Amino acid sequence: MIELQIWFREGAELFYLRIALLTVLVILMSGCGEDYYRDGLRGGVKSQYIDPAFDQYLKIWERYLGRKVNISIYFSADSNNAGVCRVWDDGHREIQINPNEWGRYYNDRFYRENILFHEMGHCLLGLRHQDEMFQYAGSRVPASIMYSKVNHFYGTTRKILLERLFGKNIIKDRFYQAELRFLLTKSQFLPANYPRLSE
Repeated sequence: MIELQIWFREGAELFYLRIALLTVLVILMSGCGEDYYRDGLRGGVKSQYIDPAFDQYLKIWERYLGRKVNISIYFSADSNNAGVCRVWDDGHREIQINPNEWGRYYNDRFYRENILFHEMGHCLLGLRHQDEMFQYAGSRVPASIMYSKVNHFYGTTRKILLERLFGKNIIKDRFYQAELRFLLTKSQFLPANYPRLSE
């Protein structure tokens, strides 16, 4: 009887060990090789999709950054936030912009640029929210594009915030005035000679 209990105990321990190993294998296998599809985009592929509504803003970002970026940017109403940055396990990055929020500010390109640049700060530079304020023209205003709430002063403080973000003196840049004209008018495009980094 004692021999039977010892054999059963050892058998039960071996059985549970096998179950545990099998469980670990199933978990490891299910996390591998599965692609996530969202709005026709595949998270497992380093593909880039830019909705045409964001193309002009992306040109400005890439010029300041000094390199082309690999990111997908498209409209999605999956979130109540103005924008969401998603970084997949394989490194693919995408930004989803809420079309209702984007449409609400159809006459304010500064606000639109602020939304997009804020999300790009998360996705491409790995920045977190920064809610510091500074004194500007008698008002306390956000000190960073990464401010977590709506920045109604962005149009006024754009130059300062971009210089803080990219670390460059952009006002001396000959294309800065073209950007301001784009943001201040209803023109759909930056000038034809505006630099875009090569594909």
